Amino acid sequence: MLLRKLGEDLRDFNRSIEGLSAALLYLSLRIHEIPRDVREFAEYSGVDQNKILRLYVRLAQILGVRPRFSASSFISKLVKSLGLPARVEEYAGRLCSTAIRQGLSQGRSLRALAAASVYLAAKILGHPVSQRVVSRSGRVSLSSIRRRLKELKQLASAINI
Repeated sequence: MLLRKLGEDLRDFNRSIEGLSAALLYLSLRIHEIPRDVREFAEYSGVDQNKILRLYVRLAQILGVRPRFSASSFISKLVKSLGLPARVEEYAGRLCSTAIRQGLSQGRSLRALAAASVYLAAKILGHPVSQRVVSRSGRVSLSSIRRRLKELKQLASAINI
């Protein structure tokens, strides 16, 4: 479908068919809010991640598409990869959506906020998981998780989540 929309503009991408296919796949997953990291595409396709991102941005501009990032789908992926129960996913989703409504996500990484929500939810519900494990599994820096965690704790205590 995306290839058909490209039409005449497809000629500009003849040099890198592998990069184009990886960027199109990445774009389609982002459109459908399926959380995948560009590093995964670079690893499996053998194309540099910066090249995939450049093509992705260019394709999104040409096609007039503005993909969104869904924190809830990232939370779901993270909880499943950590082997945590569904209650943690539900609680983390509520924490994250409340934080977004309160404006904690303004100009900040939603991935870090979602990862911190998962960690805090697991801790509150009594499921032992370390910040480092959440950081690695979510591919978010440990310092970002710690900063978002401070903000989430303040928010949780202020509005009694």
